[in-house]
Amino acid sequence: MSTIILLYEIQKKIERFLENFLVRTGAQHIFFAAKSGEVLVYSGHKEEKRISTITALLASVFNATEELAKIVDEHQFKQFFIKGQAWNLFYQNISPQFLLVVIFKDEASLGSVRVLSEKLASRLKKEINKNSRKKIPSIKRIDGEKLMDNLFE
Repeated sequence: MSTIILLYEIQKKIERFLENFLVRTGAQHIFFAAKSGEVLVYSGHKEEKRISTITALLASVFNATEELAKIVDEHQFKQFFIKGQAWNLFYQNISPQFLLVVIFKDEASLGSVRVLSEKLASRLKKEINKNSRKKIPSIKRIDGEKLMDNLFE
């Protein structure tokens, strides 16, 4: 898997998108994640300590279901919904590298979560494409000895 570099300005823009999504849907948590299981941007009512574990497990489930899709001659399964007694999970494929995960209670409508997540996925794809075209400035090699000399001059 390739290295993911998310520029600060893109991260902040995605964070605003996620916060807006929570307000519009009434969901409790939403996160933009890599399919490798890393949380890239999170927004929620309070910081959930288990988000990293949830993301890693959902990424595994998502990757397994992609293989299942191939077995049943589907190109891919784009969205998943898991209904629990107290909590619901909805997650969606954004691109070959990214997932969008929403955790919500029954007070939030599955329909609005699904429809707005599709719109959000479209906006995220645009931001990812913009981000991938930007050149990241290279880091100049630092001469540690020269740096120390300059520090004490």
